[in-house]
Amino acid sequence: MRKRMKALVKFRKGVGNMEIQDFPEPKAGAEDVKIKVKACGARENRAEIPLDARARGDIIREDKGQEVTNLKLFLNPQAGMSGDMMVGALVGLGATSTRIKSAMETVGRFLGDARVRIYPHRKMDTQATKVDVFFEPSPHGVDREKTRKALREAVKGLCLPEAYVQFAQESLDILFDAEEEAHREIPGFTNPSHLHEATDILMDILGSAVALQELGFFPKKNIYCLEPVYVGGGKVSFSHGTFPVPAPATKRILDRYKIPYQKGPLEVELLTPTGAALLTGMVRDFLARERKEELVVRKRGYGAGAMDLDVPNVLEVIVAQ
Repeated sequence: MRKRMKALVKFRKGVGNMEIQDFPEPKAGAEDVKIKVKACGARENRAEIPLDARARGDIIREDKGQEVTNLKLFLNPQAGMSGDMMVGALVGLGATSTRIKSAMETVGRFLGDARVRIYPHRKMDTQATKVDVFFEPSPHGVDREKTRKALREAVKGLCLPEAYVQFAQESLDILFDAEEEAHREIPGFTNPSHLHEATDILMDILGSAVALQELGFFPKKNIYCLEPVYVGGGKVSFSHGTFPVPAPATKRILDRYKIPYQKGPLEVELLTPTGAALLTGMVRDFLARERKEELVVRKRGYGAGAMDLDVPNVLEVIVAQ
């Protein structure tokens, strides 16, 4: 006897007119996938527009009935990676921009006046997604304890699973550890726990966590990176001086976590400290870039950077088998 399942059925037009009905469980064919639904929701408005239904679940094997992870996320930081580029690339894959924007602004307002704009943006011949963060922080900067508290408060209303909250917290800790070590080596710098340049770091990190959760990718499980990670070259300047690329905090993260990187191919900063922290917090393993051609690509997303370079300043992310 075939298994039975429950289904939410819209049985006629009009507000409401939905009910739970019992159906035979479907059998997947040769060209189908079967989804084990974990949660779903339905929404309609009074203008009688078509029902908007959303569901989340896992692809399962028809033959064994076991959950499988057959799709993976591959990062390709060849022409830039920063926090806002990561968020933009994930929105380009299909994460809901309004939800990501709301989450980023919510956590940002615990630290100052925050606004976010997410929009399509072309970089040369590549259609990408740009994320602009407008943030007026406290004049005293952002420290570790303030960001921890803001994160704890913001996630209360997001229904974000604990694994993604931990990813956000770990990424923050990776970044703060590196920044504090770098600041201690700057003569005359008295408070290494304050970050003045990266006041939007928490917004970028939480935005990335929410987007990954919505897309169904799990930090350290089904997220990979093509190597080497290109960091750029030349010098970078901020309030404490001018330093060679990679910046001091970025280099500490790369060296401590043994991330395979290479200088170039351009004489600008391509990998930011926030980008390096996200990379460390989410990636399970690295794959030689030459093997990119072996991937069975399902979808690509591109996050736009702020620079106009000889190549498109974008972070490419790939959903593939």
